[in-house]
Amino acid sequence: MKKLNSTNYKTTQWSGGETTELFIFPEESDFKERDFLYRLSIATIQVSSSDFTPLPNINRTLLLLEGELKLIHENHHESFLMPFSQDSFQGGWKTHSIGIAKDFNLMTRQGCSGTIEVITNKVSMDYDCDHLLIYNFDGNCNINEASLLQNELIVFSEKPSDSISIDTDGHIVVVKIKFE
Repeated sequence: MKKLNSTNYKTTQWSGGETTELFIFPEESDFKERDFLYRLSIATIQVSSSDFTPLPNINRTLLLLEGELKLIHENHHESFLMPFSQDSFQGGWKTHSIGIAKDFNLMTRQGCSGTIEVITNKVSMDYDCDHLLIYNFDGNCNINEASLLQNELIVFSEKPSDSISIDTDGHIVVVKIKFE
């Protein structure tokens, strides 16, 4: 188990705002080289109309954290996102966004898949994946009796002996990764 916070994150600018990389796997990977299996990030969209960077061969799941966002995937589908709703799409699609927002972004490559779930109360969950990542967006949170502060991320890369207990009064983002 590894716990990360803002001192471990890497923030960069993009044409519509900024993105903060929370975690990338393998950890020696570089987003610019596109040599990762999966990547978690939080992005701010600070302009009301923008085009997403094309990312061929990358699957994306975007969970809206703040604001409202319309995603237009040319020749595919459109989505209107409110906080804590999500959309999955291919990174190689031409995607246009309308709205000012903050999102949580999961990117996966071939050989890896992932899901995002938002927890807002007390739950017990089985570890039915290869990696489990838990991010505290807001509120108070305990994971197996240990405190997880706002903007902290726990990465489980080995299966714990028991199920995982999550207790929160805010919004916890749970990412399950499976290797194929």
